[in-house]
Amino acid sequence: MKTDELITLLVADGPKPAIDMRRNILLTSMAGALIAAILLAFLVGIRGDFSEALGEWRFVAKFIVMALLMASAARAVLDL
Repeated sequence: MKTDELITLLVADGPKPAIDMRRNILLTSMAGALIAAILLAFLVGIRGDFSEALGEWRFVAKFIVMALLMASAARAVLDL
């Protein structure tokens, strides 16, 4: 078999479908966040005054900061 024939046969197989890495990263990140939340709830427990704490800006700010960090980390991972 000559090189040209081999190349022709390889091209005839067609391209393999590309893996959608954005979807895979999104799904695994969501699964990891869910598992972490469940473990935190069972191992550490939920605050007794959670509904009252939601009224304080410092408590809500923690969630906002974490969401911003998560979004910037996700952007960095997708850019890689």
